[in-house]
Amino acid sequence: MIRAATVHGADGGVDADVPLERLQEAAADRGGFAWVDLVDPSEGELAAVAAELGLHALLVEDIAARGQRTKLEPYGDVRYLVLHRPDGDGPPQEVHVVAAPAWVVTATWGEAGAAWIDGVRERAVAADGDLRPSPGAVVHAVLDAVGDEVLERAEALDDDAQALEERALGDAPPAAEESYRALRQVARLARLAEPLADVVVRFGAAVPEDDAELRRHVRDVADHVQRAATRLEAQHALVQGMLQLQAARVAERQNEHMEALAERSFEQGEQVKRVTSWAAILFAPTLIAGVYGMNFRAMPELHWALGYPFALLLMLVFAVGLYVAFKRKHWL
Repeated sequence: MIRAATVHGADGGVDADVPLERLQEAAADRGGFAWVDLVDPSEGELAAVAAELGLHALLVEDIAARGQRTKLEPYGDVRYLVLHRPDGDGPPQEVHVVAAPAWVVTATWGEAGAAWIDGVRERAVAADGDLRPSPGAVVHAVLDAVGDEVLERAEALDDDAQALEERALGDAPPAAEESYRALRQVARLARLAEPLADVVVRFGAAVPEDDAELRRHVRDVADHVQRAATRLEAQHALVQGMLQLQAARVAERQNEHMEALAERSFEQGEQVKRVTSWAAILFAPTLIAGVYGMNFRAMPELHWALGYPFALLLMLVFAVGLYVAFKRKHWL
C-alpha cells in the first residue's frame, strides 16, 4: 500500500497525504522534495507510482519481484538501491530506495519494515541543521540505519566469538556444532556488509561536490560499514581457527586412542608369545612321556637300566633347548 505520500519543504515543513498526481507540483512549490513510502506494494500501486514519477519498467519489475542482491543502479539521474537489513537468525529484510533530484520512493515489507522506515523518517527529517532536506538525505538516513544495524550485529557477534574463544581455551570447550553456527552467522552478516560498503562508497561518489555536508555524512556511514566488515573478517578468522583447534584436538585424542590400542595390542602379543613359548617347552617332555607311555612290548628301553634316566634327560634337554631359543628371540 502507499503508506505515505508527503512533500518536504525547504523550510523543514511537511505536507502529508498529498495526492500522487500533485506530488511533484507541490514539491516544486515548496522548494523541497516528495517522498512516497510503500509498504507491501501491489502491482497496481507500483504502476501508479511509476506512471506519476516516470520510473523505468525494469526498476519497477525488480521492486515487484523482490529477492534482489544488494546493489546501486543508475537510471539517468535516478538512483535505485537495494539493501538488506540483518534480522538475527532469520532471512535479511529487503529495503528498496529510488531517489531522484526532486523525489524519493522507499519500499519495505511487513510490519517490521513499516516500523523500521518510521525510524528512518525521524532520522531524515530531524531538524538538526546538519543536512538540508533532500532525497539524498533520505538515502543517507536509510544507509545510516542499515549500516548501524550491521555494525551493532557485528559487535554482538564479536562478543560471542570472544566468549567462544575463552571457552575453547578453557576446560569446557564448545562443541564443534556451536562453533560452526557462530561461523555461519558471521559469514551471513559478512555477505551483507561487503556489498553494502560498495554501495555506500558509490553513492557517496555520486553526491554533488557542492553538497559537502551530505558527502561527510555518507563517509561516516562508509566508516561504520568498513568497521563492521573488518570486525567480521577478524571474527571469521577467529572462529575458523577455533574449528581447526577443535579438529586438532579430536585428531590428538584419536592418536592417543590409537597409541593406547597399539600398546594394548603389543602387550597382548607379548603375553601370547610367553604362553606359546611355555606351551612349546612343556609340549616336548609331554610328547616323550607319551611315547614311553604307549606300553609296547618291543621297546629296547624297557630292559635298559639307564632308560628311565635317559628319558628324563631327553625331556630336560628339549625343554632347556626350547627355553634358550625362545629367550634369544625375546619371547620370554
